[in-house]
Amino acid sequence: MGRHDTRMVLAIALAVPVFRAAAAAAFLRRPVTLSALATSDKRKWAVAVCEVVRTFSQVAASRLNPVWVWASTDLFIPLLLLAFPATPATDAPRTTRLYAAVAVASFATAWTWCSDLLNAEGMFLALVSVGAETMGQWLARQELDEASGRVDEAVEAVRDSSLRAAALHVVMYLALFPLDLHQYRAYSQGPAIASSIIWPFLALFASVAFIVVEQDGKLDVLSSIAIYSASNAVVLVLVAAPEWSNTASRTVGGLLVVLYLANVAYQLISTRIEGISLSLEPGSAADYDPLASSPASKILSTRLGPPSMRIMALVPALAYLSGALCVALAASPTLDIVIAHHSRAPASVAHHVAAVRLAPHVRKSRVRVYLYEKGDWTDQELWRGLSGVLDPRWDEIVRLPNVGREGGTYLEHVVRHYNASLPSPSTRSGASRSSWATRVGRGGEARVRPFADTTLFLQDHLAWPGVAGPRLRHTLSSRTGFLSLGPYLSNLCGHDSEVGTEMGGIKDIFETVKARQCTEGNEDDRVLSTWFGQFAASRATLLKNGLEVYERLVRMVEAPDDDPIHKQYNPSGPSTASNPAFGHALERSWPLLLHCDDRRIAETCRNGAWEPRDCQCFEET
Repeated sequence: MGRHDTRMVLAIALAVPVFRAAAAAAFLRRPVTLSALATSDKRKWAVAVCEVVRTFSQVAASRLNPVWVWASTDLFIPLLLLAFPATPATDAPRTTRLYAAVAVASFATAWTWCSDLLNAEGMFLALVSVGAETMGQWLARQELDEASGRVDEAVEAVRDSSLRAAALHVVMYLALFPLDLHQYRAYSQGPAIASSIIWPFLALFASVAFIVVEQDGKLDVLSSIAIYSASNAVVLVLVAAPEWSNTASRTVGGLLVVLYLANVAYQLISTRIEGISLSLEPGSAADYDPLASSPASKILSTRLGPPSMRIMALVPALAYLSGALCVALAASPTLDIVIAHHSRAPASVAHHVAAVRLAPHVRKSRVRVYLYEKGDWTDQELWRGLSGVLDPRWDEIVRLPNVGREGGTYLEHVVRHYNASLPSPSTRSGASRSSWATRVGRGGEARVRPFADTTLFLQDHLAWPGVAGPRLRHTLSSRTGFLSLGPYLSNLCGHDSEVGTEMGGIKDIFETVKARQCTEGNEDDRVLSTWFGQFAASRATLLKNGLEVYERLVRMVEAPDDDPIHKQYNPSGPSTASNPAFGHALERSWPLLLHCDDRRIAETCRNGAWEPRDCQCFEET
């Protein structure tokens, strides 16, 4: 799937709860109505609401904090899953066990408050997801306790709650677009892994555990749930681990396939256990009395049900499997981080890169890092100091002469990778996705890889963190065409709107981009400008200009000391090849050069603003 196939992914994900609702409705003996709700009906709706609150809060938390924060809360959900099956089906949940599980989950997330990289709202939402899961489990146990010994009522209670949760999920899916949540891959994978699959079957197993145990004593329900919960935890750990952020989607997809197959198995086990199915025909206590405490309303039968019923039992599992595979195996977006480095210590740069990787869009992307070195650090010192954030398998350290400031570095990167990024007959976006991650060709020679879907151009530190941080967290997305991580302002033929400085080189860039001269005093020629040379640009945006445009600018910004271009005003001292005045003009002209020059953005997106619709130019779809 392409990066703009969001609606297709959403449709696939939406089909999952719809199919599940249809399958559940086929099993219901009476329609679900909103009139005359009994206590049991209210409880079923409450369970459904808890499930949706858990999913929604988990997704919202993933937008605000690193993956490992909200995933760590999920890692403690297995504790809750283990706490309830351990309680006999005929007993009420033990309050101490319930509170202990909540306390452990809360402590596991609360200790991360010590990090200044975490968002308090995200931490709160992560805890809410744990609380909602716990409450849903507790209510489900109450429902099953009331139906103790009556398998049909237990099954119907599970299906009732599942149907209502599915209906609420449909509503939440439809709310994705106005809430702008559909861009976040975490949500796409969430329903497939942990929506209304786990707790219904957990509850059903708690109800029929005695049947399995009395059959041959080979299946330990507690062990079964533990293994299944552990598989969920392993997948969450692998997906959330930083070193997996660059892993090909096929590898992660393979792990998810195993998890989804386990879901299918659980769907089947709930209706058939080693060839023995639960008959829904009423029987007598003389035929079978598993509890020996009250007349049983159901009998154990080896007779298979009607084919249509067996097919309907498979529909939810197959729907989840197909939908999950389509979403999980969809290619992740790609993102390059280009860093212009000169003198800062590698440890400081490593912290800088690690912080950038925490941005939501960066976390869900396959990331490469290009560090362009213009200082005196050796390759060995750089690789050693950056070992925690750079991987030689796909990241690169490139040495450049110390000319042209950071603007020259960015242009060198664009020129170097431009031709490899041009569309070819075999692909719409240039080179294949496999070549995106490959540094070495078949003959062992180094190869130039194409642009990523998005490229972050950064210095070796983050200037204006109060501006850049929120825009990295909230504004940057797969739709971004151009986004500055510094303050926006406007510029008219080199005259800065904020501090009144004049950069003659901006006129040259205006003429290069607009193919006409900039007219002094003509407000129609006023364009968007920015400071500090840190921004994001999409592949399509970078390719809007011809290669000759970038090559011309490289010659200008890297001109030797005796070139007349150095006669221009330089705010940081005499203009030289290593500190050119044109470099300052280029720093302010990236919006103009990359065709995001609407000066109204400077008015709608003031210094601390980050609203996506106000602070960037979107890629054309």
